[in-house]
Amino acid sequence: MTPPAASTLFRSFQGLVGLEKRLDQELADGLVDPDGARQRLGEASRPRPEGDLIWAHLDTAGAVPELVGLYNALLDENPDLHLLITSEKTLDSKELPRGSFFQHAPYFASESMDVFLNHWTPQAALWMAAEMTPTVTSGLSARRIGVVWINAIAPRESLWQRHLMIGQLKQSLSRFVSIVPRSETDLAAFLRLGVAQGKLLESGPLQPQIAPPACDMDERDRLAQKLQARPVWLALRADPAELPSLLAAHRLVSRKSHRLLLILSLTDPSEGARVAAELENEHWQVALRSRSEDPDRDCQILIADGEEECALWMHIAPITFAGGSLASGSDVQPLEPAGLGSVVLYGNAMGRHKDAFRRLSGAGAARRVRDVNTLAREIEHLLAPDRAAKMAMAAWELTTSGAETCDRLRDTVLQIVDDAVVEANS
Repeated sequence: MTPPAASTLFRSFQGLVGLEKRLDQELADGLVDPDGARQRLGEASRPRPEGDLIWAHLDTAGAVPELVGLYNALLDENPDLHLLITSEKTLDSKELPRGSFFQHAPYFASESMDVFLNHWTPQAALWMAAEMTPTVTSGLSARRIGVVWINAIAPRESLWQRHLMIGQLKQSLSRFVSIVPRSETDLAAFLRLGVAQGKLLESGPLQPQIAPPACDMDERDRLAQKLQARPVWLALRADPAELPSLLAAHRLVSRKSHRLLLILSLTDPSEGARVAAELENEHWQVALRSRSEDPDRDCQILIADGEEECALWMHIAPITFAGGSLASGSDVQPLEPAGLGSVVLYGNAMGRHKDAFRRLSGAGAARRVRDVNTLAREIEHLLAPDRAAKMAMAAWELTTSGAETCDRLRDTVLQIVDDAVVEANS
C-alpha cells in the first residue's frame, strides 16, 4: 500500500541521505542497470531535445493510459511538444505515448534533483504520483517551472503529525499551479488544508482518453447497407488457439439466429486465406476481404484480413469479442470498440489492458465469458437491440467521462508552457 502523502512529506523535509548506499542496494537487487543507476543520480540518458519539454513523473504504470490521452490532446495543439517520463521502475516502452521518452526518476534529494532539472529544464511538470514530494516542488518552484498534480490523494495523517507539519504542507501545496483530486473526499480535504478553490479541478479525476479508430466512412456505409441490418458480431484479433471456441459459439447462436454473421479478424492477417480454406472444408460459407469479397446473404463468416480492417468493422459491429482473451492473453484495447458503441465480450486472459476491461465491466458496458456456452449465451442475449443499446450507452458514458478534465488540463499545461516561453524570451 502506498504510504500516506504527509508521511513522505515528513521524511522529505528531514532530507534524504545515503544515496550511494541506496543505489548500491538497487543495483544488487536488480531494480536498475548501470545506466538506470546513473539516471537515479539525476544524470541524463540522452541530450535534451530542442524546443518545449514537459516532464511527467509516474509512481505506477497504471497512470500511463491517463497520460497517453492527455499527451495526445497536447500534441493536437502543439505537435512539437516533447514529453519526458520518469518512474522509479522501468515502464514498458510499448505502453508509453508516441513520441515520448523514458528514464529512471532521480532520487528526490536536492543534489540529484539539481542535476536532473539543470539538464532537462522542463517548461512544465506533471506530477502523476499519489504522494507529493516537497524536494521536487521546491526545486521546480525555484526555477519557476509550473507543476500540476494529477489524480492527487490528499494527506491523511494523525492529528499530531498534521499540527507538526501543517505549515510546510501548506507551503508545498501552494507551489502547484493546479491540482486534480482523485475523489470527492480528496477535494474536500484539499479545501480544508487551505488550497485555493481556483487551483482545484472539480470536474473529476483524469481518465484514459482513447480516440476511436478512424476508417473509410464511405466504405463503412456501403457495407452497412449491404448487410441490410443482419445481426453481426466481431471477433477482434482472434488467437488461432481460440478459433474452435469462437466457431462453436457461432454455430450455437446461428441455430436460432440464422442470418448471424461473424466478422473474424486474426492476430496475423496473412493467415486469412489459409483459415478461409480450412473453414470452407468444414462447410462454412466464407468470404475473404483480401479477395475483395463482400458477405452475400448466405455468408456465415467474413474474414477481415485486409489493411485497416479492424477499425472498419469496429464501426459496424454492435458486439465485439476481445480476441486472445480465451487463449494466452488479449492485445485488444477494449475502450476502442466501446467508444464506437460496441458492447465488449472478453475471457479471463485480459492481457495488458485489464484495467480497461474492468472499468467497462464495472460500468455495465462489457461482459466476461468463461467458455463456449457463456460466449454463445451472451451473444444471443445481446442480439436483442434494447439490451445492446443499454450497454452501448454505458460504454459511451464511460469512454467520454474525464473528457472535461482532460480538456481543462490540456489548456492549463499549454498556458504554463506558453508563459514559460514568454518569460524566457523577455
